[in-house]
Amino acid sequence: VKRMKEMRLPSVSFKPQATIVDAVEFFHVASRECGRADIPIEKRGFNFALKPLEGNVVWPIIPAISVSDIRFYDALKVVCESVCFKFKVRGNIVFIGFADADDIELRTYSLCSSIVKSLTKTDSKRGSGRRGADDEESLALKEFLSDLGVTWPEDSMILYIKQSSTLFVRNTPENLSTLENVLKELNIQSH
Repeated sequence: VKRMKEMRLPSVSFKPQATIVDAVEFFHVASRECGRADIPIEKRGFNFALKPLEGNVVWPIIPAISVSDIRFYDALKVVCESVCFKFKVRGNIVFIGFADADDIELRTYSLCSSIVKSLTKTDSKRGSGRRGADDEESLALKEFLSDLGVTWPEDSMILYIKQSSTLFVRNTPENLSTLENVLKELNIQSH
């Protein structure tokens, strides 16, 4: 997990028709290509194990996703959650499979950077303009929404991608309802 969080991907892009199998292949190759230069190429990369839902042989199709300069960990998480999958790292293997029926959903929202800046009081000049600034804004949004009654159970997540003005939120239906009431008051619609 630490290596996944340190590694940055120049870009991640999927269009409908790409399945989670295609994504796993992409992440496997990217983990080798974008791994630390001080590690020999043959020892770089992550091993993946893809587990289907029992009796299911149809792999889910990934919705359109396109981001650049993103941490490997965040990219894998967004892609997995876009098809209701989870990943867990056990030893040297990344296991990817359907999320447990834990009543957690992923929704996306369009949220322009000026709204994020006004809600969170983040200064767009902070940070290097790289992904770190998005991390700051995601944390500030989480704090803002927490103050308005949204709680964040285990397996919840919030990720704001400034480049595409997209907010990814994974939470319970009840917390998402609270969040959407807040967004409705701010005149922001989900997509």
